[in-house]
Amino acid sequence: MAPSVAIGLGLAALMLILKLPLLGTPYYWDETLWIGFAHTLSQMPLWLAVPGFDTDFTFGNRPPGLFLPMAAVFKLTGPSIWLSHLGMVGFSALGVYFTVRLGMLWFGPWAGLLAGLFLVSNPLYFAQSGFFLADVPVTAMGVMTVYLGLTGRRRAYLVSAMGLLFLKETAAAVVFAFAAYRFLASSEGQLRRRLGSLALDAAPLLLMGGYYTWQKIATGYFFVHYPIEFEAFRFDLEQIRAQSSFLNRWLWTTQFKWIYSAVVALALLIRPSFRRRELLLPALVLLCSGYSFSVLYFLPRYILPVAPFFFVAAAGAAFELARAPRLALAAGAVPIALALTTLGGRPLEGNGEWNLGHLRVVDGYRLIAQRLEADPPRGRVFAPFPLDRALSQPALGYVETPLETVHYNETEELAALEQGDLVIASTLGRPGSLRKLNDAMGLRPLYEFADGRLRIEVYGAERD
Repeated sequence: MAPSVAIGLGLAALMLILKLPLLGTPYYWDETLWIGFAHTLSQMPLWLAVPGFDTDFTFGNRPPGLFLPMAAVFKLTGPSIWLSHLGMVGFSALGVYFTVRLGMLWFGPWAGLLAGLFLVSNPLYFAQSGFFLADVPVTAMGVMTVYLGLTGRRRAYLVSAMGLLFLKETAAAVVFAFAAYRFLASSEGQLRRRLGSLALDAAPLLLMGGYYTWQKIATGYFFVHYPIEFEAFRFDLEQIRAQSSFLNRWLWTTQFKWIYSAVVALALLIRPSFRRRELLLPALVLLCSGYSFSVLYFLPRYILPVAPFFFVAAAGAAFELARAPRLALAAGAVPIALALTTLGGRPLEGNGEWNLGHLRVVDGYRLIAQRLEADPPRGRVFAPFPLDRALSQPALGYVETPLETVHYNETEELAALEQGDLVIASTLGRPGSLRKLNDAMGLRPLYEFADGRLRIEVYGAERD
């Protein structure tokens, strides 16, 4: 076995081993939506995932590349938390493997190893590895597709690119960036030949464009459409400014990324040998798959496809600056160690999915669910997302017997409370929800789960 393959497989195996204890973790937050697509489709003919056949937007007009295969598996095995999570961990290991191979291709074996370690230790990537969401699969297949294209495996590239594009709409940015890079960086002098190569590289985008055109004809919408209020594009200048600030932090500084950014900047400044055309590709991925979210709905995990290319560039820069493998590896251990200090998620940030903080929220949900099952409510349970789904769908891993839940966001919806109903409030719900509950009439606290800034409270409703 070639050393490059052995190193890549070793780090991929490390990712698998580290995530095995978490395979049985109940589904969390947006996972409940995506795995819900798989659960629902597994009870229906699979062809209903094709746009136009499902008239109720059951699958939100999302590409079926993630939930369709899982639905097919569930038809054979029944719903399985650990099986779906194992598949996602497999994707994360694939991403690590091809990050290592890309780093080796550009900067040598030790740089590839360091790039893989950077990715494994990144709290956002590690936390998301295992979530039944499309972002890590897009990241993994994105770097794999690029590697196949760079190494001249044309057929494999085309197959991989099509699989990538059917995972999520944002995957198109990676294929577009690669096609643009090949055109701009090509050493072929004749424009006609370069355009021919561009057409082949971009062919998957044309085929996917046909898919979205059909979706528009069949459903009235090109892209994602949920039967709820959802705004994918944001063109308000003030919103763009605020979101760009948040985006820049996640691209360049958060979770000690500022160290990697500084290393790349320094290498570009003082090492002319580092200013190579390969770096145009990470720059294009950053532009297309990163800064496109200045005007799109943004969550930090959406920019994960940038991570492999960012860390490959950082590893290459470290070796260019150090000029000695041992020194570069020792220096690389510093940001790795610092990044790991934020992995545990204390204090809790956001909804906890940026690191392992989400495990504490899951524990809170579990305890509340156990308390409710031990002493079932006489009425309904008013709960915010995702607790409303977690308590009503046993397949999500929180309850054995479904509870009757009502989703709520505002206190006006609590006007429907009746004798025996319960209300759950969480600091992860809408801002001010706890205050509004305290102001509402007829509610008394029953019990709570508290862990730092995380509080989940259960109130009883007593109405005449």
